[in-house]
Amino acid sequence: MVNDRYTSSQMEAFFKDAQRLTDDLFQTPTFKSYLALFNVYAVFVPSKESGITDLTKKNTTLGLYRSPAGSKRAIMPADTSFIESVLKLAPATGYPILIANDNFYGGLGGRYAITARSVRSGAIVLRHELGHKFGNIGEEYDGGQVYQGANSSDDPKSDWSEWFTHCARKYEAKFLTGDYFWQNLRDGAYTDTFYIPATRNGRGFTFELWISTVGWQTPSDVTIELDGAKVTFDGEFTFLARVKLFDSVTVGENKRNEKMVKLSALSLDDLAVNWYKIESDGTETELSQYRDLLNWKIPEGLKGKFRVRASFETDEVRAYTKDFKAKYDFTN
Repeated sequence: MVNDRYTSSQMEAFFKDAQRLTDDLFQTPTFKSYLALFNVYAVFVPSKESGITDLTKKNTTLGLYRSPAGSKRAIMPADTSFIESVLKLAPATGYPILIANDNFYGGLGGRYAITARSVRSGAIVLRHELGHKFGNIGEEYDGGQVYQGANSSDDPKSDWSEWFTHCARKYEAKFLTGDYFWQNLRDGAYTDTFYIPATRNGRGFTFELWISTVGWQTPSDVTIELDGAKVTFDGEFTFLARVKLFDSVTVGENKRNEKMVKLSALSLDDLAVNWYKIESDGTETELSQYRDLLNWKIPEGLKGKFRVRASFETDEVRAYTKDFKAKYDFTN
């Protein structure tokens, strides 16, 4: 595993991320039975800037970048010759993995299995990309192009039919259109043109349209039209619908018997954290020295009621709701 976008001060964070991804990879059924066959090495190379090149170019060692710019999908390698030289620092590298210091979804397969450090999606992407290399596994989503390998068959009586939970049926499907565009719909509508083929033998078609977006919380946020007519649709709207900005605030002593306050929160680049002392009249006095800290030492004599406020703002969100702000009161 080789990092990109981690600065010298983030070296420990990289090794923790590498260990977390390794544990997740080999503690799940997909790769667990092969653990004895692998040695995992982590190689740290510091970058001058933290983060990933996206809309803004970052000065980093391996030069990983998002494509298309602004998207949360492919993470591309840039300086492959330098990447190869770094890989030589680890002996006998058979499956090189590049980890980008980014909290959002993204990755790529091929010579390198690339993923982000994202707690929620990094390991998922890594298992997918390594599956191409370990097991000759093809894609399992529309528009992936590579539909071949151990999991691909034109015959319902395939070599892996023993794992079917239902009787297999073969359907003829036509992929009419597909586009992994990245466009802020605030700047204008996205339009695509496609044609539905003529029916055969008097049988019609079942037509499905799948859309995936970022920052879409309710059906009223976006309008979909087909041939100029507004259509209704079902969906799953999960952006911050299933999580809280932070889980808890605890006050306790560390190993040096120092009193500490700790905020258990999501790891988000754009998460703002503010701490306050609540005065006797209910007003808030900000403890600005602890701004954006998730844990800090409580000085002797600082007692009473306190409040922490968290907020999350990013250009990827179209409509902000109460879910993007949180507060918690506690006493020392």
